[in-house]
Amino acid sequence: MTSQWRTMIPILFLSISLWATAGSAEPIERHSTSLMQLLRGIDTVPSPAQLSAATAEPIDALFLVATDGNVPLYERRRAVSLLASFPTPQSEAYLTLLATVSVEMPIRWIAAYSYCRGWAVHAPLHVLAFTDWMLRSPAPEEREAVLLALRYVSSDAADTLLVQQRQREQTPRIRGVIDRVMRARQKARRPQK
Repeated sequence: MTSQWRTMIPILFLSISLWATAGSAEPIERHSTSLMQLLRGIDTVPSPAQLSAATAEPIDALFLVATDGNVPLYERRRAVSLLASFPTPQSEAYLTLLATVSVEMPIRWIAAYSYCRGWAVHAPLHVLAFTDWMLRSPAPEEREAVLLALRYVSSDAADTLLVQQRQREQTPRIRGVIDRVMRARQKARRPQK
């Protein structure tokens, strides 16, 4: 376990505590009506300012929606992805927690992808360590999520992870994902004419 992950363990325990207490509140009514309207939107991406206007504590509010089984999956997945709009240690802890311990694969997938894509610029070393760890998952969906997000990590180490995973990956669909991401990274490096 890297030192980066050791420092996150206390944050994860705090997040689990918050998650456990989230289930004791009243369903649906505990969520801001304005926030829920933003989450129900289709083909729109609310800005951090809009989310902050909808609720006093947007990061906590998004996490509570994401973990509320009474809320439709679409809105919960949007809440998870929007956590990446706030590059803070708190949202990082929530996303990594959801990516690793959620019992629902659609939530784990979007949390892993959102974390890696959202932090690709802010903390690429954390993203690379998280990706390396997640690539050991037996679930192809989890490997797919972090591999797709490597598209946004500007680092030769990301190329190395892709090459290494391509050599050991047994799932044809995931090998295809790796090939697409590698091509996209190569294309992005080419000088524009």
